[in-house]
Amino acid sequence: MRDSFQPRFESLRTQIAARAAARGVSPAVLNVAAFAVSLLALPLIAREYYAVGFAVFLLGRLIDVFAAGDAGARQRIVLDGIVCASVPFAFALADPTRALAACFLLFGFVAVCSVSEERVRVTDTLICTVAFAIACFAPSWFGMIAYGLGIA
Repeated sequence: MRDSFQPRFESLRTQIAARAAARGVSPAVLNVAAFAVSLLALPLIAREYYAVGFAVFLLGRLIDVFAAGDAGARQRIVLDGIVCASVPFAFALADPTRALAACFLLFGFVAVCSVSEERVRVTDTLICTVAFAIACFAPSWFGMIAYGLGIA
């Protein structure tokens, strides 16, 4: 199933990226837009608007999917790392008793951010997004999720 989905997804992504490029929107601009939208989740989660925060985070990540390309790859890696780090930070701001779990998760993210293989980073980002979704819809589980991801 994955083999049949991948070409369709890449075709759709390429078409959308081409339309954006035709309008003068470069992948670098999409990277920055995805970063800015995703970062808006930080104050929302910190104020305990978890579901809205996750929706905004997810919107930013979807924009990021269409920004994928060889141009600005390093910029994308750095901005993605900052975005992923912002979610545990936001959970710690929402409830300071989660700070140790958030720090442990951030410690684990350092290892993820140092991996240069694209396939590994994509998989880790997908796992983190699913974990963030669970944490946003069940905030009391954040500690368990953070320690689990930090160990993984």
